[in-house]
Amino acid sequence: MALDKQIQQLAKVFLEASMEEGSISASRVTEVLRYIEENSPRHQIAVLKAYQRFVRIELEKHIAHVESATDLSDSVLENISAAMSTRYNRTIKAIASKNENLIAGIRVRVGCDVFEDSIANQLSALQSL
Repeated sequence: MALDKQIQQLAKVFLEASMEEGSISASRVTEVLRYIEENSPRHQIAVLKAYQRFVRIELEKHIAHVESATDLSDSVLENISAAMSTRYNRTIKAIASKNENLIAGIRVRVGCDVFEDSIANQLSALQSL
């Protein structure tokens, strides 16, 4: 158990070293990976897996996955991006995808947060009553 904690702590240190002005920097990630390659820490594979997971989670914080039953215009995506950027106080890029199960409305996922206003969601809420 203590080994797991050490691996997680080291991966978090590497994540912090990868950050530049509040977001992941590709050049810093390259430097961290080069450092890991040159100075192989104990349990290198486990550290790299934990580091990869932390980087993926951090990158997901800057992307709004927007699902809709129909195609969304660029202006709608820009509005969603601006609203989410304001809400989270960081730059967020909106990426659209189609989900015909929503019937109407949209679902927006930023990191672990999900915002949904769709007829399918409202119907399932009514059904559970």
